[in-house]
Amino acid sequence: MTKKFDITSTEKLLQRIRQDQSSNKSDFSARTLESVEPLSLVTPIDAPVKAASALRPPMSQEHADVSISAAPEKSQKKTRSRGMLLPFSKNKKITIGIELRRDGICLAMIKASSKVIEHTSVRFVPYDTGPFKDEETLLADLLAAPWFGHFLQKQLGSFCGKIRKPNVWCGIPRESVKMHNVTIPKVPQNEIANAVFWSMQKGESFDKDNTIMDFDLVKEIQEDSLTKLLAIVYLARRREIELLVDIFKKMGFTLTGVSTPSVALQNEIRWNHFTCEDESFSRLVLGENKSFIELYYRNTLVFSRDIKTGISSFIDSLMEWAVSRGIILTEEQCRNLILAEDREVASLAGGYGLFTDGETDIFSLDLPAPVRLIRQIERTFDYYQNNFQIPRCSRIYLSGISFFDTGLAGYLSSEIGIPCLVHAPFATLTRPITISQVDNAGGGYRLAASFDMALSEPDLTRNFLVPRAVREKQKQEARVNKISILSTAVILIACTVIFLWQNTQIEEKQASLQIVNSELKKGLFADETQANTVLMTELGKLKENSSRVTKLAERYLPKAVLGQIALSLPPEIKLLRFDLDDQKITTPSKSDQYGIRRITLQGIVTGNRHNMEFILAKYIRKIIQSSFIDSAIVVEKATDIYMNNEVLSFTVQVKAAVDEIKLSEKKKT
Repeated sequence: MTKKFDITSTEKLLQRIRQDQSSNKSDFSARTLESVEPLSLVTPIDAPVKAASALRPPMSQEHADVSISAAPEKSQKKTRSRGMLLPFSKNKKITIGIELRRDGICLAMIKASSKVIEHTSVRFVPYDTGPFKDEETLLADLLAAPWFGHFLQKQLGSFCGKIRKPNVWCGIPRESVKMHNVTIPKVPQNEIANAVFWSMQKGESFDKDNTIMDFDLVKEIQEDSLTKLLAIVYLARRREIELLVDIFKKMGFTLTGVSTPSVALQNEIRWNHFTCEDESFSRLVLGENKSFIELYYRNTLVFSRDIKTGISSFIDSLMEWAVSRGIILTEEQCRNLILAEDREVASLAGGYGLFTDGETDIFSLDLPAPVRLIRQIERTFDYYQNNFQIPRCSRIYLSGISFFDTGLAGYLSSEIGIPCLVHAPFATLTRPITISQVDNAGGGYRLAASFDMALSEPDLTRNFLVPRAVREKQKQEARVNKISILSTAVILIACTVIFLWQNTQIEEKQASLQIVNSELKKGLFADETQANTVLMTELGKLKENSSRVTKLAERYLPKAVLGQIALSLPPEIKLLRFDLDDQKITTPSKSDQYGIRRITLQGIVTGNRHNMEFILAKYIRKIIQSSFIDSAIVVEKATDIYMNNEVLSFTVQVKAAVDEIKLSEKKKT
């Protein structure tokens, strides 16, 4: 069913639309282009502008913006007066989606808030040099073209206007990304990336330094009676991604992400603008020279492959069929027949002389190209169902060309046996949308991929700038940093609590001390003179007591020394005599004089003659350990006979401890 924002693909209908809107369109285009920020405000790019401008003709009037909106006329006038800037405010999330196609670039701008799309603007601009022929090297050819940087700068600057620092996502061609399916053992989460890498190297070797690898896990499968994980792997050339990022950087734009249109449909699913209740479905992207079929399982891309059949193959088949019947059709006539709406086929076919019996279905002619396309689709379904244990797709969504009201969609549905629906991303939008009419074919089908790219989210969309392995590492580092921050916060809180508690304790102690001081001042002494008198009296008493104690210590010191000698005496030693020396010894300080005694001991050691000296030495060591004895020296020793037994006679001089009395006196003082 035709939507109000659709632009049909036939020249006849396009001409009618242009004629009906010619008066309003010219005025609106002039105001819109005047309101766009000049390119001088965008950072210049280091590209040969002269070479590019020589190949690029000036933009014609048909490249102006056409606003197709459900908004009232009053709001449309306000939008025209301020250009494209009105719907976008600084408080909203603005994302730019870009798709690089073989025939031009697609731009989409989305203003979203809380998962609600509030405004959408889309534009397709063809290359001034014409479409590129080789789709396999499209990205490399674009990056090598001297005019591409300036062309992209001009169109992106005109499209964004005065919007600063939007999120920019660029979709590179499907041909620039290789997709493979690998199975890996069921390993822990932190080992999945490594397992995918080595499984991929085993099946399809690639240079890890020159290739960016990203992947998604699909499901668990049974292989050789073992549970394994099925993954889809994306490979892109690192050099191309780096050159693309460098071009945007020179333009003054920072790329948020680089992805591929194959995975961009998942963005639309996450935003609930595309819903499919079936467990598995597929999308057929019909291109000019070849097509792509993508399989989705539980709303996740699981498989993608190209089919060497496109619109050009359909055109060649129809031209050959017409020639076999003597009818000469041009390429443009064949394209109009294949892509025309059902109601137009009869008039076109009749005019070309194809049908004379009232038949109007082009695809009932059993053309080789459509039959070949259907056969490849069915083989793809069978292969994936048999090898990866995924249910057969229950429906196909068509994209890539304008399928609205054409016989091609109905033909594919009837031949494959499952519903074939048109992927129309703009059909679910309830807010205004601005579509730029910049190409002769018209229609919003070209802009679906850029619209999906504009729905990208950094944490969910596959991004070659930040592959999954890097994201996992960043998440792990973020978790470690979070734990560190929390730990630091806990320590700081604990330290703060302890500090406050200590301050409270200090304040309490200071308050108690003040109370005690105040009580002392009130209760003890009336004045300072009285306090000094009392203290000096008490000090005199202490000195007198100390002197008395010292004299007592001097008197009883010999008794203490003799008592210590007697207590330490072993049974093998017998003391025969001891002499007490009453002579005083003067210490180096004249004020320190004590009546210090020297005691001379005489005795014998009995027992085994081999142990006598050991017993004597042990005894001397024991008495020296006493605090009352300073030293003990053996003055004389000799072997002797006592009561018919061999004994060891000895003479030991013991010195009392001077320091002990001195220290005791100082402590008391």
